[in-house]
Amino acid sequence: MDDADLPQLDAAITTLKAGENAYVVSVAGELDLYSTPQLVAELEALAPDGPELVIDLDGVSFIDSTGLGAILLNLRRLRAAGGDMAIVCADDTTRRLLGLVGLDLLIPLFETSSRALEHLVGSVVLRKLQEGRAPS
Repeated sequence: MDDADLPQLDAAITTLKAGENAYVVSVAGELDLYSTPQLVAELEALAPDGPELVIDLDGVSFIDSTGLGAILLNLRRLRAAGGDMAIVCADDTTRRLLGLVGLDLLIPLFETSSRALEHLVGSVVLRKLQEGRAPS
């Protein structure tokens, strides 16, 4: 099998560092069986640090159970490492899908990356204050 026989990836994934331990991972195109491994690799590279992570799905035209599963698995890793996640999704169809599978009950949804980052950074400060530590 040569490269011509492999399915073409119809997704682009970019990561932007948005603070000391905050990142925005933007996904564009189709998030499916073929492109999800690319997202998984990107998220696994960030997970050990326990960052505050925003996954921006605004550019996603299609998402299947493989993509949803990868997001949930990464949520578990992040929370185990002391981090958290928010999702950006202004598209009604994608937002409805996230609601149907209950993802919106586990991960807060926002319409912009800046609102998602505000939520996550505020949550970090609140957790530190509750633990009796000064926010850094």
